[in-house]
Amino acid sequence: MKVKEANQIAEKQLEKLAEALKAGKSDAMKKYLSTMSRFHRYSLRNQLLIFSQRQDASHVAGFKSWKKLGRWVKKGEKGIVIIAPLPLARELPGDSDEQEITFRARYVFDISQTEGEAIPEP
Repeated sequence: MKVKEANQIAEKQLEKLAEALKAGKSDAMKKYLSTMSRFHRYSLRNQLLIFSQRQDASHVAGFKSWKKLGRWVKKGEKGIVIIAPLPLARELPGDSDEQEITFRARYVFDISQTEGEAIPEP
């Protein structure tokens, strides 16, 4: 999946949420706020992406991060796409020290999609 497709998913989810609120369906907002509380370190766009793909997600991490925690992704599980920054070593024109940053679609997996060692409680 490409960044453009991931952005379209997030935009569509935001529109669906707005429509549900206009229709007086506060359950949709409660579910979304619940997702926001669990993934407060993620951007709004990534929260929307997680919410749209797996509303019951409770703890997500990348494949390698799960492996470091002694867990592995179950065979056949479908990842949750998010958008991650990818800094490039190329300097921007001018006299600044800034680097160009681009974004890339990455996949994370919920803990329910993994098996292995128990993770410590926060």
